Amino acid sequence: NLEMEVNLDFPVQVNGIIVMEGDSVDSDSPLLNLTQLALSKEINDEQFKIEELNAKFRTGKNIIQNEINLVNAEYLENLNEIDSKITTLEKEIELHEDMKEGLKSLNLDAEDAKVKALRSEIELLSNSRIDLELINKTLVGGLNQKIIDESNNLQASISRHNSDVSFNEKKLRKLSLKSPSRALVGNVHVKEGEYVDAFETMVTLYEPNPTKVKGFVHEGMHIDVQIGDRFNIRSIQDYDKT
Repeated sequence: NLEMEVNLDFPVQVNGIIVMEGDSVDSDSPLLNLTQLALSKEINDEQFKIEELNAKFRTGKNIIQNEINLVNAEYLENLNEIDSKITTLEKEIELHEDMKEGLKSLNLDAEDAKVKALRSEIELLSNSRIDLELINKTLVGGLNQKIIDESNNLQASISRHNSDVSFNEKKLRKLSLKSPSRALVGNVHVKEGEYVDAFETMVTLYEPNPTKVKGFVHEGMHIDVQIGDRFNIRSIQDYDKT
């Protein structure tokens, strides 16, 4: 009988053995359930990339958040400085106003000019305060937008990797060794849980209607076999059949 050795061109792990020696199988019938080791590695690699992306995003987000904290701290410091100057100028204006009321001999025009100058300085500081708020809002807004953009890019990348993981997991679940034709199962060369290298024979199949039969002559016989000699053939599985 013609012998057919069934193997694969990639390494696998045997998860389940479906057939037994002597079984009759149809074409495309499953013989073994397998896990393709390369697919498992690819899945692990994709999941590791997702973890790397998450870690990278967290690190980048922390860096940006630190920048936001520094910008806000600098903004508050400058704001407090401006507010302190405005408070000092307002007290100085109040002092001059009190002096104008208490001392009639003062040069009122000079006092009015001083107060006017102080009010102009306060106005300039107030405008600086508004500009400072606008600058801080723009800087913080830009940094927050950067976090949002990074998050969107992360989600897009993770989605692609998750898609690859799902695709490989589906292939992994469907992977099985199938009979290439209608045949009889000869030998199953593997065990459950075993790792099998590429091109290593896992199952041996035979034609269901053989034109050749492999037989053995008992070692105890003194033989000199010639073409045309006749033999009695006995089945090893069913010893009564001759």
